[in-house]
Amino acid sequence: MLSDDIVTSVTYDDDAETRGRMRVWKKQLASNCRMFDRAYEKRGKLLLPMIKDFVMKDSLTGKQRALTKVRKELGPGAILEGLRYTKPDPIAIFSILKPRDSVNMDGPAYLTQDCVVVNYIVVGSLPPDRDGDKVLGIAEGFWTLEVPDHAIGRCVQRTRALPDKIIREAHLNVLRMNPEQAHIRQQRTDEHKRFRVRAGEGGFVCSFRVGGEITRHEYMARVFIHSWLYEGMHEADGQSIQIGNAEPGHRLVDSWLTPAPLRRMWKEGEAVKLQVHNSMPELLYRN
Repeated sequence: MLSDDIVTSVTYDDDAETRGRMRVWKKQLASNCRMFDRAYEKRGKLLLPMIKDFVMKDSLTGKQRALTKVRKELGPGAILEGLRYTKPDPIAIFSILKPRDSVNMDGPAYLTQDCVVVNYIVVGSLPPDRDGDKVLGIAEGFWTLEVPDHAIGRCVQRTRALPDKIIREAHLNVLRMNPEQAHIRQQRTDEHKRFRVRAGEGGFVCSFRVGGEITRHEYMARVFIHSWLYEGMHEADGQSIQIGNAEPGHRLVDSWLTPAPLRRMWKEGEAVKLQVHNSMPELLYRN
């Protein structure tokens, strides 16, 4: 569960009004996350029967009714991203914005700010276990963006808008980007190289990072947001803002940013190896 100090803490010093708007926004996110957490903690008795119906029912109507019940329990913070009803692996992918402390535990101040992350929620037919048996259930964890308070604050201060839609736009663009747009080549990443992703009236300055994930004891990938710049600042230094328009099969969502329960990631030498166990369903929405 989220602690109150993480929810109310806003590490943005430039403007008191902006801090206040961010604090209200983060409290709403935290309320959404607590509703999800309550359902997740009771998943064995509460969610699993619904998920079994979603996966096992033969009729489309039965599957749809079961998923509607799941969505109600997950709460308003869970946004449906992709959906597949067909057997043998019916699956639904959601995203949820989650306020938290930094993903990095140490390092320079800009890497250790409180932040908002985009997490996945995977519901349905998960990859088989080590014995090859089918697994039905729900999993949640980090998915795409880590957006520190500094970047959120710049966005809020410039646009006077709460950043839900802006973060979501960047999330969808990143998922649809070709890995080369994020400076990933030959299974190697370079976290020192920056790229820019369309987000509202400007874009996020990003880097792609791969590292160990403590709770799962495996490698994870994430897009770290360094800052938000309005359109004119991007034009002034001549750097383009990327949008996600790669073909299916050649996107970050098809490899590096496939939700973790559907793939395995590990390191061999300087290269990171990927194995996708269960394909991500097609994304439902454009930006």
